[in-house]
Amino acid sequence: MVKLVEEIDESLSNPMWGQLRRPAPWEALAKAMERLQSPVVAIARDPALAEAARRARKICFCNTVDLGTIEDAIYAHGLTTVAAVTEHTKAVGGCCQRRIEGILVSEPSVTRQAVE
Repeated sequence: MVKLVEEIDESLSNPMWGQLRRPAPWEALAKAMERLQSPVVAIARDPALAEAARRARKICFCNTVDLGTIEDAIYAHGLTTVAAVTEHTKAVGGCCQRRIEGILVSEPSVTRQAVE
Protein backbone atom coordinates (compact mmCIF):
# COMPACT_ATOMS: atom_id res chain seq x y z
CA MET A 1 0.00 0.00 0.00
CA VAL A 2 2.85 2.39 0.85
CA LYS A 3 4.47 1.66 -2.48
CA LEU A 4 1.23 2.54 -4.30
CA VAL A 5 0.94 5.88 -2.46
CA GLU A 6 4.58 6.69 -3.33
CA GLU A 7 3.93 5.97 -7.02
CA ILE A 8 0.83 8.15 -7.05
CA ASP A 9 2.70 10.98 -5.32
CA GLU A 10 5.57 10.70 -7.80
CA SER A 11 3.15 10.75 -10.74
CA LEU A 12 1.31 13.82 -9.47
CA SER A 13 4.54 15.77 -8.96
CA ASN A 14 5.46 15.26 -12.61
CA PRO A 15 5.79 18.68 -14.41
CA MET A 16 3.47 17.46 -17.14
CA TRP A 17 0.53 17.59 -14.70
CA GLY A 18 1.20 21.28 -14.08
CA GLN A 19 0.64 21.96 -17.77
CA LEU A 20 -2.62 20.04 -17.75
CA ARG A 21 -3.90 21.96 -14.74
CA ARG A 22 -3.49 25.38 -16.40
CA PRO A 23 -6.71 26.98 -17.65
CA ALA A 24 -7.36 26.81 -21.35
CA PRO A 25 -6.29 29.93 -23.31
CA TRP A 26 -9.85 30.64 -24.39
CA GLU A 27 -10.93 30.83 -20.73
CA ALA A 28 -8.58 33.76 -20.15
CA LEU A 29 -9.89 35.41 -23.32
CA ALA A 30 -13.48 34.91 -22.16
CA LYS A 31 -12.69 36.52 -18.79
CA ALA A 32 -11.01 39.49 -20.51
CA MET A 33 -14.02 39.97 -22.79
CA GLU A 34 -16.32 39.79 -19.77
CA ARG A 35 -14.35 42.56 -18.02
CA LEU A 36 -14.53 44.74 -21.13
CA GLN A 37 -18.27 44.30 -21.54
CA SER A 38 -19.23 44.67 -17.88
CA PRO A 39 -19.51 48.52 -17.92
CA VAL A 40 -21.64 48.37 -21.06
CA VAL A 41 -23.87 45.71 -19.54
CA ALA A 42 -24.21 47.69 -16.31
CA ILE A 43 -25.24 50.81 -18.22
CA ALA A 44 -27.78 48.82 -20.25
CA ARG A 45 -29.33 47.37 -17.10
CA ASP A 46 -29.59 50.59 -15.10
CA PRO A 47 -31.44 53.53 -16.69
CA ALA A 48 -30.06 55.99 -14.11
CA LEU A 49 -26.52 54.90 -14.92
CA ALA A 50 -27.27 55.19 -18.64
CA GLU A 51 -28.59 58.72 -18.13
CA ALA A 52 -25.52 59.68 -16.07
CA ALA A 53 -23.25 58.31 -18.81
CA ARG A 54 -25.19 60.23 -21.47
CA ARG A 55 -24.96 63.48 -19.51
CA ALA A 56 -21.24 62.92 -18.85
CA ARG A 57 -20.44 62.84 -22.59
CA LYS A 58 -17.95 65.60 -23.39
CA ILE A 59 -19.22 68.23 -25.82
CA CYS A 60 -16.39 70.77 -25.61
CA PHE A 61 -13.04 69.02 -25.34
CA CYS A 62 -11.10 72.29 -24.98
CA ASN A 63 -12.66 73.11 -21.61
CA THR A 64 -14.10 69.66 -20.82
CA VAL A 65 -17.73 70.78 -20.76
CA ASP A 66 -20.17 67.89 -20.69
CA LEU A 67 -23.65 67.48 -22.10
CA GLY A 68 -25.31 67.71 -18.69
CA THR A 69 -23.78 71.13 -18.00
CA ILE A 70 -24.97 72.46 -21.34
CA GLU A 71 -28.47 70.97 -20.95
CA ASP A 72 -28.75 72.44 -17.44
CA ALA A 73 -27.73 75.90 -18.71
CA ILE A 74 -30.17 75.71 -21.63
CA TYR A 75 -33.05 74.75 -19.35
CA ALA A 76 -32.22 77.10 -16.48
CA HIS A 77 -31.64 80.21 -18.64
CA GLY A 78 -33.83 79.43 -21.66
CA LEU A 79 -30.87 79.60 -24.04
CA THR A 80 -31.53 79.33 -27.77
CA THR A 81 -28.22 80.27 -29.45
CA VAL A 82 -24.69 78.93 -29.45
CA ALA A 83 -23.41 82.34 -28.31
CA ALA A 84 -25.71 82.24 -25.27
CA VAL A 85 -24.57 78.71 -24.40
CA THR A 86 -20.89 79.71 -24.63
CA GLU A 87 -21.62 82.73 -22.45
CA HIS A 88 -23.23 80.64 -19.67
CA THR A 89 -20.89 77.65 -19.86
CA LYS A 90 -17.17 77.28 -20.45
CA ALA A 91 -17.80 75.78 -23.88
CA VAL A 92 -15.71 77.69 -26.41
CA GLY A 93 -18.11 77.39 -29.32
CA GLY A 94 -15.53 77.04 -32.11
CA CYS A 95 -14.62 73.38 -31.90
CA CYS A 96 -17.97 72.31 -30.52
CA GLN A 97 -20.34 74.68 -32.29
CA ARG A 98 -22.07 71.96 -34.32
CA ARG A 99 -22.52 69.76 -31.27
CA ILE A 100 -24.07 72.66 -29.34
CA GLU A 101 -26.35 73.45 -32.30
CA GLY A 102 -27.45 69.81 -32.30
CA ILE A 103 -28.33 70.04 -28.63
CA LEU A 104 -30.26 73.27 -29.19
CA VAL A 105 -32.36 71.79 -31.99
CA SER A 106 -33.14 68.61 -30.05
CA GLU A 107 -36.54 68.37 -28.40
CA PRO A 108 -36.88 70.69 -25.40
CA SER A 109 -38.76 68.00 -23.49
CA VAL A 110 -35.72 65.72 -23.69
CA THR A 111 -33.53 68.48 -22.26
CA ARG A 112 -36.07 69.18 -19.51
CA GLN A 113 -36.26 65.48 -18.57
CA ALA A 114 -32.46 65.24 -18.45
CA VAL A 115 -32.27 68.05 -15.89
CA GLU A 116 -35.09 66.73 -13.71
